[in-house]
Amino acid sequence: MEKAFSPYWIALQERVDRSLEKNRAVMEQAAAEIYASLSGGGVWHLFGSGHSALLVDEAFHRAGGLVPVNSLTEVDLSPLVNPARNRDAERREGGARAILDSHTFESGEVLWIVSNSGINPSSIDMAFDAKRRGLRVWALTCVEHSMAAVSRHSSQKKLYELAHGVIDTNLPPGDAILESHIDGKTFRHGAASLAMGTVLLHTVESLVVDHFLAAGKLPPVYLSANLPGGDAHNQTLEARYSKRIKRLRG
Repeated sequence: MEKAFSPYWIALQERVDRSLEKNRAVMEQAAAEIYASLSGGGVWHLFGSGHSALLVDEAFHRAGGLVPVNSLTEVDLSPLVNPARNRDAERREGGARAILDSHTFESGEVLWIVSNSGINPSSIDMAFDAKRRGLRVWALTCVEHSMAAVSRHSSQKKLYELAHGVIDTNLPPGDAILESHIDGKTFRHGAASLAMGTVLLHTVESLVVDHFLAAGKLPPVYLSANLPGGDAHNQTLEARYSKRIKRLRG
């Protein structure tokens, strides 16, 4: 039999299908909470560090995506800096308060915290502090990885233990979904958390849009700025939320 063109794609498809099925009920719950907040004038907040910050920014200011999305991304906690600097920042306790203080929140709004491992202090601090401020905290994380690892936070808590709701990527510990062998050695490769997270994120986002449509309301969704009328459409919507979304405040 001819070798499959892409074992990675086959493995990813299988895991995506499995994860969507396992998370179906919880994603519907997440979408309902987000819609309830947005329909009342709220904003959907997201935070992530390391490569998880890329997924957070995928949700922000995105053609085809929701406008009332507030990214809590910080440069030192993103892949835009030296990896050692990023690693030190996400493993340091005490930084969440300053990040949260620089944004505005309403009680009951939803904050998604994205972290594949769910063991680093930046995400765990964020969960603790956000809950104290009355936010609904959701985790997008790999529970199996978290359970196999030791928390780096002084509380010894892990992200999935602190969240009001958990969407589990159902990936293996270490992220990689392929296993290969050479010279008697076994190694894993094929990172999947960003690809999986993107599917789960946009699935929930589409369910939120469905809630708007079911209620007979026009969803606040971005048009591509590269299509005719896109800029005017987007600027009208952004004007509603610019006071609530830090990166829209200029």
